Amino acid sequence: MMHNNLQETSILKLNLTFNIDDAFEYLNILEKDFNHLSWVYRRDHNEPDMIDPKNNMDIVKGWGLQTIYDDLDFPYHCDLDPHNEGPKHFKDTPMVFGFFKRFKDMLKEPFRSFLFVWPSKQYIGKWMSHPPPHVFVGLILQSNKDCYAYSYESGEKVLLEAGSIFLLDTTQHPAELVNNGEEDLIFLVSSVPVKYKQELIDLKGVI
Repeated sequence: MMHNNLQETSILKLNLTFNIDDAFEYLNILEKDFNHLSWVYRRDHNEPDMIDPKNNMDIVKGWGLQTIYDDLDFPYHCDLDPHNEGPKHFKDTPMVFGFFKRFKDMLKEPFRSFLFVWPSKQYIGKWMSHPPPHVFVGLILQSNKDCYAYSYESGEKVLLEAGSIFLLDTTQHPAELVNNGEEDLIFLVSSVPVKYKQELIDLKGVI
């Protein structure tokens, strides 16, 4: 399905760029100084196959860069913890600095921000819409030729290239991220209220 209006597009590459070295420097600091705030999906989650029998997330790792908790040293998990709260409920963790802070400061009302390390052949399933209405903005640090975003609306597959920034809109139709390659998919993602979608499309610059 072709769209004449970018507002209707569910997967879109944005006109933003970033320095991959800066992004990996940030990741290296998280691994060195904030590993206690990371989580591994199956170890720190209830059984993910209760959500979808095809789920295979044994070694998916991540950091919740923002949190709904008053204790900023308690790891915020992407699915285990409450995640229907809007921007006003989220607080910055000590991991909001440097590269990620520059990215976050470009967005309006960002919330539920994570950094994921997603190994090959791990299946997370559909990215669905949930309250409040929002889009995802993802920065791809590392990828491979068999890593893509898939739209359930159009059947379109969009390659997730390292160094690119994507907007993913699941408010009308689910989408899926697939990593069938040999290298990890590493990406940083923030949710932004859907009312700012056009402003995200119009953004240009370097993080």
